[in-house]
Amino acid sequence: MLKPQTALIALLTSLSLIAPNASISAMALPQNENALLLVQGEAPTTSPPNSAVVLAIALVLVKVGQRDRAIQFAQTITDKEQQEEAFGQIAVALVEVGKIEQALNIAQTLPDSGQKGLAFQKIAVALVQKGAIERALQLAQNMTDAEWKEITLSEVAQTLAKMGDFDRAVEVAYTHPNEIGQAATLRGITLILAKAGEIDRALNLAQTITEKEGQKAWALRNIALNLAEIGEIDRALNIVITLLNEGDRAFTLREIANILTEAEHINRALQLAQTIPNEADRDWTLWGIAVSFAKAGETEQAMEVAQTIVDDALKAKALRDITPSLAEKGELDRALQIAKTLSDEDSKPLLFSNIIVALADAGEIERALDVVQTIADNWRKSWVLSEIAIVLDAAEDIERTFDAVQTLVNDEQKAETLYWITIALTRTGEIKRALDIAQLIGHERRKAEVLSDIAFASDKTEEIERALQIAQTITDREQKAWAFAQIASALAEKGERERATEIVERAIELVGL
Repeated sequence: MLKPQTALIALLTSLSLIAPNASISAMALPQNENALLLVQGEAPTTSPPNSAVVLAIALVLVKVGQRDRAIQFAQTITDKEQQEEAFGQIAVALVEVGKIEQALNIAQTLPDSGQKGLAFQKIAVALVQKGAIERALQLAQNMTDAEWKEITLSEVAQTLAKMGDFDRAVEVAYTHPNEIGQAATLRGITLILAKAGEIDRALNLAQTITEKEGQKAWALRNIALNLAEIGEIDRALNIVITLLNEGDRAFTLREIANILTEAEHINRALQLAQTIPNEADRDWTLWGIAVSFAKAGETEQAMEVAQTIVDDALKAKALRDITPSLAEKGELDRALQIAKTLSDEDSKPLLFSNIIVALADAGEIERALDVVQTIADNWRKSWVLSEIAIVLDAAEDIERTFDAVQTLVNDEQKAETLYWITIALTRTGEIKRALDIAQLIGHERRKAEVLSDIAFASDKTEEIERALQIAQTITDREQKAWAFAQIASALAEKGERERATEIVERAIELVGL
C-alpha cells in the first residue's frame, strides 16, 4: 500500500490530468490574524456593485432592523427586474421577522409578478397565524394575478387546517375559483386531518372531492399511507382494496410495502409485493426491498430479490445500490464483478464511485486509484478523487495536505478539489477542518461560497469569526463583500445582531454604498 502522503500526491496528480487549463493561484492565510480584520488601503469600487451583493447586504439590514436602509440600497440597483426581485425578497424577509405591515407596504408597490405573488402569499399566511383571518382572505381575494391568488387561497386554507380550524379551512377551500385547485386544497386538508388522527373525518371529506385529475384517489391514497406510517397496516390495506381502482391500488400497495420495508418489516413487505398486479410497481417495490435487505446486512437475500426484478435497467440499479453493502462487508471483489457485468452504462459511474470510496476507506489506495481510471466521465472522476482526498486527509495534518495540493499543475482543479473537500467536511460537522482547508482555496468565488456554508452551519462564535478572518483574504471587493454579508446574515439569524451589523457595515464600505 502507498504511504498516505505519497498516495495523496498520486491522487492529486491524477486530478491535474483531467482538468482544463486555468490560471487560478492558491493563497495562503496571512500569519497576522489581527491584520485580517482590517481593510488596508482599499478604496471603494467606483462602478455600481453587483445586484446579488446589494441584495445580500439589504437582507442582512432587514434582519438587524434597518428596513429603511435596506430599501435605500435596493433602490441603487439599476436593472429594473433585479430591483423588483430585491424588493420582493425584502418584503418576504420582513414577514419572516414579523414586520407584516412593512412587508405589505413594499409588496403593494410591486408590479404583478412572481415576487409580488410570493410576498402576498407569505403575508396572508402570517396574518392567518396571527388570527387576522378576514384580512388575509380579503388580501387573497383582491390579488389580480390569478395563479398566485389560487396559491394563496390554498395556503390560507391549509394553514387554518394546521391550526385546527378544519371547518373554516374547508369553507375557504370551496372559495377557490379553480375546480382542480379546489380539489387539491381539499386533498391537502384531508392529509392534515389524517395526521391529526381524524381518520373518519378525512375519509368523509375525501369522498366529496372531484375525480378530475385523480384528486379523490390521491386524497384516499394519502390517508392510507398515513395509516401505514403509524402502523395501522390492515386499516390502510382496507382503504386500498375497497376504495381505489386497480391502477391506484397497485401504486399505493407499492408505497405501503416501502413503508413496511423502512420500518424493517421486510418479509411482510415482500409478501405484499407479490400481490401487486402491475409489473412496474412490483419491480420498484422489489428494488426497495432488495436495498433494505442489503442495508440490514442480508446481502444474499438482497441479491435473490434483485434477481426477481423483471426490468433490466431497474435490476441494474438494484445491483448498483446493493454493491456498497457488499463493499462494507469486505466483499469488494464481488462488488467489482457485479459492476463489470452491468449493461446499463448510466449506472456504472455511480457504482464505481461507491466501490472506490469503500476501497479508500479500507486503506487500499492504489487499488482505488486504479479503479478511478476506468471512469470515463471527467466530472465524476474529479468528484471521486475528491472523496478519496477526504479519506486521506483524515490521517494527515493540514500542512502536509497543503504541500500535496501544491504539487498540482492545474490551479482550477486544485481549487475545485479543496472546495469539494470543504463542503463535505462542513456537512459532516467538521467545521474546524473545513476552515483549515477553506483558507487554501485559491478561487475567490468558491472560497466565498464555502465560508457562507460554514457560517450558517456553525453554532460556535469562534468558528464564525475565523470564517470572517479567512474572508478578509479575498481580494475581489464584491466577492469579499458578499462573503461578509453572508456571515453577517448567519450571525443575525443566531441572534447576534450587533456583531452582524458591524460586519455588514464593512461589506457596505467595500462596495461603496
